[in-house]
Amino acid sequence: MFQINYIYILISNCFVNGEVPGLGWKKLYMLSVKDVAELAGVSVGTVSRVINNNPTVKPDTREKVLAAIETLHYVPNEVARNFKMQKSMIVALLLPDIAHPFFSELTSYIEDALDQQ
Repeated sequence: MFQINYIYILISNCFVNGEVPGLGWKKLYMLSVKDVAELAGVSVGTVSRVINNNPTVKPDTREKVLAAIETLHYVPNEVARNFKMQKSMIVALLLPDIAHPFFSELTSYIEDALDQQ
């Protein structure tokens, strides 16, 4: 995680350059649940249920999906998930001077409170 002007940017390994293990693609590609489903031989809904720990998935199917996730190094796209759920998970804080001790401490308290949720 890098901090640039108090905006946090998370870097994930969801982009693959070159051959994707088990699928053989040769391009820069952002992995999706469809790719995991294809490799595991299950539906997209089953992959979603495994990711969300739904107890209705059979253990052997769960293992196939988890193995595909590990093989592809799949990381769920939080931006897409938040968009679908209509939640941005973004809090904007406008301050006159972040270097002022009061505003700096206020920002710290707000960040701590949000981390606890």
